[in-house]
Amino acid sequence: RYNALKIYMNETRALRHDFRQHIAVLAEFARAGQVDKILDYTEQLNEGSRNYVLYCANNAVDALASHYDGIAKKRGIKIKWRLELPEILPVKESDYCSMLGNLAENALNAVENLEDKNKNINVISLMLSEAMLGISVDNPFEGEIKFNRDGMPVSSRSGHGLGLISVSNIVERYGGSLKIKAEGKIFKADIIVYCNET
Repeated sequence: RYNALKIYMNETRALRHDFRQHIAVLAEFARAGQVDKILDYTEQLNEGSRNYVLYCANNAVDALASHYDGIAKKRGIKIKWRLELPEILPVKESDYCSMLGNLAENALNAVENLEDKNKNINVISLMLSEAMLGISVDNPFEGEIKFNRDGMPVSSRSGHGLGLISVSNIVERYGGSLKIKAEGKIFKADIIVYCNET
């Protein structure tokens, strides 16, 4: 998984670097009034970029979202992404990606065996203020979810819940909050971390 993300991040950087060159070419065509050449050039760019989706300005988060979106599509799951984050995160990329990755993975596992109409996940992450970053992930679920005294879901399955424990530990390091609830057959995890903490 790490190698796949690393390759994708390198490809993303190359695309962004090339974009400046394309702008220079288009600017010259515009100065010369060559509208037909602008249209031809942009069509060529469009052909090469139809399979590329930019999820986020930050390379690591963009690569992570692309990775999980690819898994979702293979499983017939729809993820609605809203990642309004700066190019440089106000927290460690490794911490952020661990939180988002664990929540995305849990959501994918939760909806995998549901009816097609319920195979939907919503992921929202944005800056709530200059010092606060939020992450929210919700998905449908079947059955019953039990919670322990700390408000964490419990399961008898081996290894289940380790991802949320990891998320909780990271949130705690940033002096933030992790709220988990299951209402109306929708499971939701909301995170707030404070960016001035390390």
